Amino acid sequence: MVNIKGFISRVGIKNHKELAERLGIKKGTIDSWSSGERFPTHEMEEKLFRIGMTLEELFGREIADIVRAQLLTEQAKDADAAFERKANFFLNKIFSKIDK
Repeated sequence: MVNIKGFISRVGIKNHKELAERLGIKKGTIDSWSSGERFPTHEMEEKLFRIGMTLEELFGREIADIVRAQLLTEQAKDADAAFERKANFFLNKIFSKIDK
């Protein structure tokens, strides 16, 4: 269930109708997200993030924590790969000078 109530009060939106107008959708769609009956499309998720919705408000704390952990893991893998490339580059330079 999307935390619409917390989001609209945090960012100063008056109600579901005003949020729906900002997103260009029907108020009933917002109501169905709020009740957990339906969930936003990827396009709507992007719009919600652009107007300030947090991961926790959209997905709940548990899923937001999983997403964050996954991002940190991917960033660590990218950092390790970059270090490996640089280390190999410098080792190759050093060994090429030694071989001369």
